[in-house]
Formats: sequence, C-alpha cells, structure tokens
Amino acid sequence: MSKKLILFGMTGMVLLVLTVLICTGIGSVALPIRDIAGILIHKIPWVGDWITPDWNKAAEQIIWKVRFPRVLLAVLVGASLAIAGAGFRGSSEPAGRPVHPGRIIRCFGGCSLSDFLRIAVCTDRNLDVATGGVFDGCNHVMVCYGTGS
Repeated sequence: MSKKLILFGMTGMVLLVLTVLICTGIGSVALPIRDIAGILIHKIPWVGDWITPDWNKAAEQIIWKVRFPRVLLAVLVGASLAIAGAGFRGSSEPAGRPVHPGRIIRCFGGCSLSDFLRIAVCTDRNLDVATGGVFDGCNHVMVCYGTGS
C-alpha cells in the first residue's frame, strides 16, 4: 500500500471523527466537544473505565437519545451514497463504455421525477414509495444504459 493512500485514509478518518464531534454538539443546548468526546469514549468497553464522568447527566441523555443517532445515521447515509456512486460509476468503466455525466444526470432526474409522482399519487405511502423508488431507480438505470451508451 502506498504512503499517499495511507495518508489520505488517515486524514479522512480524522476529519470524520472531528465532524461527528462537532455535529453532535450543534443544537439548542450547547455542549462542549470535550464533554461529547468523554461521553462517547465512556461507552467503549475497557477504555471508558479510565474516564470519570464529570458531565451533566442531561447532556449524556441528549447525546445518546437525540443527537448521536442522527449524526450516525447521516454518516451511514453518506457512506451508502458514496458506495452507490462508486458502484454506479464503476459498473460501466470495465466495459470500455464510460457513462457520460449528462446521462447520469438524466438518469437521476428520471428517478426523482418518478419518485415525486409516486409520492403525489400513492395512498399507502410507506410501502409504495419505498418499493417503488427502488424499482423506478433500477428501471431508469437500465433505460439509461440501454439507450445511450
């Protein structure tokens, strides 16, 4: 593995941890980053035993019940989008037919339009929007590949 790749990976991890700490502290109740880091580290087995809890119990409840689950979900959504984008982009590269950015934009625009129409028309929103969005996305990707490549 190259040193450049390791450097970029470590920089990305440090930035991710800093972003999680900062975003967990943003809200109607101001929480210092030191307390947030202490609360998060305190739950790690064997490491958390070395930290004495000197923060407010209300701050701990705010972090664990409200803020951290949302920040963690945002991190997971971002990672999922990155993986999906890399897979979508990389799926056409080995065939020697790279997807033109205009085709990608048209494909995502078609998915957005069909999802909007599905939300506007559906009666059972929970089931129809979720399943229909997946099927519409797959259909638009297949149409995009079939017509333009």
